[in-house]
Amino acid sequence: MTSGCDVRSIADRQYQTVQTESALRIIHGLQCANIAYFAKYNEQRLMLVYSAADSDRVSEILKRAALPQADLIERIRQEESNEETYQSLIPEIASILNISVSHLESRPFDLQMILAQTYINYWNSDSITIKSALGLVMALNEETLSEIGSVHQKQEAVNDMSEVRRDVHEAEQRSAEEMQEEQIGYLTRQQRRRMAQSIQHKSYQEQLDIEERERRK
Repeated sequence: MTSGCDVRSIADRQYQTVQTESALRIIHGLQCANIAYFAKYNEQRLMLVYSAADSDRVSEILKRAALPQADLIERIRQEESNEETYQSLIPEIASILNISVSHLESRPFDLQMILAQTYINYWNSDSITIKSALGLVMALNEETLSEIGSVHQKQEAVNDMSEVRRDVHEAEQRSAEEMQEEQIGYLTRQQRRRMAQSIQHKSYQEQLDIEERERRK
């Protein structure tokens, strides 16, 4: 089975094959993180294609899919969970948001439940995506915002380098094509010169033959 976008649309492509029974979980994480990817998979193996700019995030998604907690989160997602189950996730949510558990527990109960549901929905993705999703529910502190901004800046820098490499590659390719055209032109000129020389030599030889015949008469 396959999933994702056209491979040709992925810039600076990276390839990775992993032995896993959690291909669908990984694909869900990639989709939540809005990462451009192409995947080919079965029940035992997953082959991924993604941009070099997303390498760190993809690595984290793969690692999270292999954690023991991944199965628990999947059960919570699929089953009708109660308030106690949601509240058990509060310490994890507080940790990822860089705030204390007591601070989060002091917030309105409805807000805590929405945060827990959002956390469950995005758990398969990378931590930056989870932080950003939780940030849509409640205001994030400066530390968390800084973490998100730092990752985005790094990703933009990698994207910029990918653009530079692509431009250099295209320029080198154009130069190679121009050089090839020049060589072809040069060879053509050489061929024309040899042809002219051949014709000149032939004409000279014919003139010698004519003169020789005239002398014999």
